[in-house]
Amino acid sequence: MKRILFVTRGGDLDYQNDCLFHGLCCLPETEVFILNETGYDFMFSGLFSSAQLRSLYGRGFTITGLIPPEKKRVHTPEEARKNISEKFYDFVIYGSVFRCTDLLDEVLKSYPRNRIIFIDGEDEDFHFRLTRGVSHRFFQRRKALKYAGLGLYFKRELLPEFKGKFLPVSFAIPEELILQELPENKTREMAFIIPGKPETYIYDTPETYYKGYQESVYGMMFKKGGWDCLRHYEILANGCIPYFPGIEALPPETMFMFPVNLIRYTNMLYEKGITGKRRIEAAQTLLDYTRKYLTTRFIAEYVLEAACR
Repeated sequence: MKRILFVTRGGDLDYQNDCLFHGLCCLPETEVFILNETGYDFMFSGLFSSAQLRSLYGRGFTITGLIPPEKKRVHTPEEARKNISEKFYDFVIYGSVFRCTDLLDEVLKSYPRNRIIFIDGEDEDFHFRLTRGVSHRFFQRRKALKYAGLGLYFKRELLPEFKGKFLPVSFAIPEELILQELPENKTREMAFIIPGKPETYIYDTPETYYKGYQESVYGMMFKKGGWDCLRHYEILANGCIPYFPGIEALPPETMFMFPVNLIRYTNMLYEKGITGKRRIEAAQTLLDYTRKYLTTRFIAEYVLEAACR
């Protein structure tokens, strides 16, 4: 049995933090303990009402309310300090390192580097640009490099220059939300939602939101604050093909498991108006790939395996 102390601020959605937490809770022979009562009830089924979930970022779609409530384990700071000193936990994971590093001094005294895991799911890639934000990026980068010397540091928006210092990580989709078969009746070529256009965000429930992609051949996607976006995985999980112009510029370590070459191919199919068998086969390949490599459980297994090497 692996025992994990998961340190998170909670209170609202933080997709990288929450994707990893969901995946860890899916693993057999693994117990995940939340540090203190951090307002993390929205991750568990039945502990938040539908109205409360809709008040969260992104209306709480996709990642909330899925974990069985009996899997909720909470340790107070006092309990955690005692357990840390006795090495009760196999791993200590900081799910959002720039938002919460509680008990880090105690953890560093008791655990080796490969048992301490820092997750950085921020949009910031630490690339210096000549803007007023340079100084902020400088201090963020310096802090990240410090943490990388104390534990294993996983970064979502990862540039090649940081390969070897940081490890890649990405968003993912709960496997229970992935369709078993491709939808047969496609009524739209392109899904109604266009990222960045709030007037197209018309769906009030996860079911109607997913149906919008299930009835569409393609879903529009492009780089926004960062390259990675939960919408990529929502599109794929619903048997829809992401149309992702500009994906050629994606840094190779960012979205490290994303099927970039296949998306380049499906971009070409869309731009040339190619339909029929080639498009159906590509959609099926993407759905199969999503089920195998783009789940929250896969990301959780990957992070723990990296720590065990």
